[in-house]
Amino acid sequence: MTITVRPALPDEYKAIGDLTVAAYMRLDDRDSDAHREYMGMLADVPARASQADVIVAVDETGAVLGSTTLVLDTNSEMAEWDEDGTAGFRMLAVAPEAQGKGVGRLLTDYCIKAAKSAGKTAVLIHSRDVMEAARKIYSDYGFVRHPEIDFAVENITLDGYRLEL
Repeated sequence: MTITVRPALPDEYKAIGDLTVAAYMRLDDRDSDAHREYMGMLADVPARASQADVIVAVDETGAVLGSTTLVLDTNSEMAEWDEDGTAGFRMLAVAPEAQGKGVGRLLTDYCIKAAKSAGKTAVLIHSRDVMEAARKIYSDYGFVRHPEIDFAVENITLDGYRLEL
């Protein structure tokens, strides 16, 4: 299988939103206002794309295998941090049929390279304890826990990680 990682095209936004919502619902299917609001944010790829770079991984047929949102501007509504000179990525999701095939690593690699190219000094991300495969990827790349950027939403803790570039 050939996997290409690149900026998403508008005609891919619905597939990206559907994939991302499905991936995150598997982690947490609670019924609350905050959860419904977050699922709406995940689904609203055009809004994400207006504030940051939506990145997609596709196979040779053009099927969406995964996606993430790369945030290079701390002034973006998508930024979860405000430290000058930093970038980050959020909402990384991989289709179930593509898991274990390197899609998450390719998306992570793309974001790190883009941050370096943009002159950033670090990449900041957040992950949950149930995201074991993602945490393994981040550890392999050298991301280090930074509890000072942790935050919680509805008793769900998002652990902060940092990669110096």
